[in-house]
Amino acid sequence: MEKHDNKIVCPVIDSGHIQTSDLLPYHELRKDIESNLEVDQLKRYSKGALTVDQRLDCCKQSLGPQGAKLLSDSLKYNNVIRAILFGTGNIGNDGAKSVGEMLKVNNTIETVYLGCNNIDGEGFKELANGLENNNTVKSLWLKRNPLGGKGIDELIHLLELNRNIETLDLVNTGLEANDLERLINFLLANDYPIKRLYLSGNYLNSDSGKAINKLLLNDHLTELYLGVNQLNDAGVGYFCQSLSQNNSLKTLSLSSNGITYRGLELIIKSLGNHNSLEILDLGYSPSTAVLKASANQILDKGAVMLAEFLETRNSLKSLDLRRNKIGVYGYWELSKAFKANDNIIDFKYSAIRSKKVKTAMHEQLEKNRAVNPPLSQAKEILDIKSIFR
Repeated sequence: MEKHDNKIVCPVIDSGHIQTSDLLPYHELRKDIESNLEVDQLKRYSKGALTVDQRLDCCKQSLGPQGAKLLSDSLKYNNVIRAILFGTGNIGNDGAKSVGEMLKVNNTIETVYLGCNNIDGEGFKELANGLENNNTVKSLWLKRNPLGGKGIDELIHLLELNRNIETLDLVNTGLEANDLERLINFLLANDYPIKRLYLSGNYLNSDSGKAINKLLLNDHLTELYLGVNQLNDAGVGYFCQSLSQNNSLKTLSLSSNGITYRGLELIIKSLGNHNSLEILDLGYSPSTAVLKASANQILDKGAVMLAEFLETRNSLKSLDLRRNKIGVYGYWELSKAFKANDNIIDFKYSAIRSKKVKTAMHEQLEKNRAVNPPLSQAKEILDIKSIFR
């Protein structure tokens, strides 16, 4: 089996150093934070922004550890801002420590986004220290930080003390198979009320399907993201055992996992009695090549299987099949299924080489949307939408 180095894909890490920020552009923002300013329209600063929905957006603003400390200190007693976005900010371990110190005091912030900041296990320990007794943070976004096994140790310790984290992002964090096993064992043993778990981009192979099979026994989980791994059909086979018994999952993302129509057949069988799944992602991720993953390839054969399944009027509302090597025939069968099952209102696909089929697909989806409410994104996901990325 090919050995991967669990590369973390983040420009901060690739730069090889933490930049020193020029703090002057942050001073007006700092003053407004300290004064509990509540804006009635988006307010941009030299660096960063405050939004109408009470978010501090400083993604890609070259915060550095000093900038993170300056803004974290100003946030300690703020009772307006409920989400902080410090993504791709070069804040490093020192910045994570400053955020942690702030979270020991602040009791308003619900969402913490620190993606791509070169925070390792030691840095996460400092952040976790600040969250141990925090009762307000519900969403913790850590993608593209090299947390590794040390970070998972600290995460498990944090979750032992804090049962408030509902959304946990561990995308491309150096999570290895044994780390996944330990985390899932903890979640199950403690009936932890996790709702959204992001595990994409961690080079997880088919054997990790066994751990995921256990994870799906957690009936709190509503969204599971496993894209850009290496689960393949064999991994799907492992976790479909519990998927067939699961009644809580609403979103399942398996983009770019090397899944063929054989794996899809297993998924379809496991969803026969599933009444809650609304979103199924078998599409393609932009990070597929750089993370050495493989596109799914269900082909026309898989598309026909899926079409037959959809005609049973199951709970699915959204389907992503981009870059699955589906031909005109497969798309035609799917368009007919969308007519039989008008629950499908969102369909992402690659180029359809037939104007007739493409038009039929588009028209049917429009009809379906006319008789169904639109899909809505959870507040926790909307909270991390930055105006800077």
